[in-house]
Amino acid sequence: MRKTILTAEEHFPYVKTRIKVREYKEVVLSPVEVAIEDMRDKINKLKEVLSNAQDTKLLQMQLQGGIATSVNQGAYAIAHAFLGEIPTSKQNHFHQQLRTCFREFVKLCGEALDINKVLINEEQLEYQREMERKYHDFQQLLAPLISSGQKAHPRKSRETTYLRKIATTRASRVFNTD
Repeated sequence: MRKTILTAEEHFPYVKTRIKVREYKEVVLSPVEVAIEDMRDKINKLKEVLSNAQDTKLLQMQLQGGIATSVNQGAYAIAHAFLGEIPTSKQNHFHQQLRTCFREFVKLCGEALDINKVLINEEQLEYQREMERKYHDFQQLLAPLISSGQKAHPRKSRETTYLRKIATTRASRVFNTD
């Protein structure tokens, strides 16, 4: 993936409709760096929602997007693709950064669940229990991937094949964005 950074002479917004670009910088990111940025974006969105936790719909939306994904397995697919499939000997500091992001993400999701529990009414108690169950499952799936530098035991199942397919598709999209 390519990331383009433009530095303007003046701050946005500015009185003029066009501002001269002072510096143009293009950075090519590896797939693991893209995954790190993706997880940091998820973390920042969750932090933003937690800082103003009065909007339960937005809070629940972020929780569902993080721990209760039904399409593409969300964050778990990223962790499995970059932390579960690569031997420890080939992992580098980017993989450690990704592990750190996942630890923070899991912690924030737990905080979001606690806040949601306080904010909801009785009609949403079943929803809360279901989200707590999915959070627990999410933690269990991620634990072997983020707890240490050890590779998780590979599972011979349709899920593993499906996750590999997702990771390959995402990686090909990242490299074909020219």
